Amino acid sequence: MAESAEISGDGAPSAVGFQRLRGFHEIRGLRPVSSAAGWETWRFLPETGLSRWHPHGKWTVTATAADAEGHTVKAYTTFQLRRVTGLRGVAVNRVGDRVRVSGSLMRLDPLGPAAFRPFRGQPVVIRQRRTGSEVWRQVAKTVTSRDGWFDVRVRPIGEGLYRAEFPGTPRYAPDTRRERSH
Repeated sequence: MAESAEISGDGAPSAVGFQRLRGFHEIRGLRPVSSAAGWETWRFLPETGLSRWHPHGKWTVTATAADAEGHTVKAYTTFQLRRVTGLRGVAVNRVGDRVRVSGSLMRLDPLGPAAFRPFRGQPVVIRQRRTGSEVWRQVAKTVTSRDGWFDVRVRPIGEGLYRAEFPGTPRYAPDTRRERSH
């Protein structure tokens, strides 16, 4: 889960870090990737990427560049760090005149002994795209059970593809499982 950021400026940047509201993590690891018209572009490639133990929320990337005379320039950008989720084992099967879409939703466990655990009580949206169309239509919405499982039957609107989507939360990132035909 390594994040990258690019900065440009005169000379080599002297420090780069991730700053979390109420806390500071400084990670060094800048490498030049190109130069043009006196400017150098640098890419931040941390040796140690962000992990499941880093807190979710708004993070600020701060880059400071210094020239040979000691003049400095700072640049800032922010991003929202959310924990990983995953729709697993999504299956699409025809059952009589219906299409059954089932699977499970897992989330990254920031503190427990296992990396992932079931994500209960979360919405999962089922969408269908008819053959020949590029528009995805919502055909069902369900909520995951205690063990992260979802199972819904929908009346098909012609032939086409189906996919499951988790819209995400402020703490957990969205996920869309690849489309499958019935």
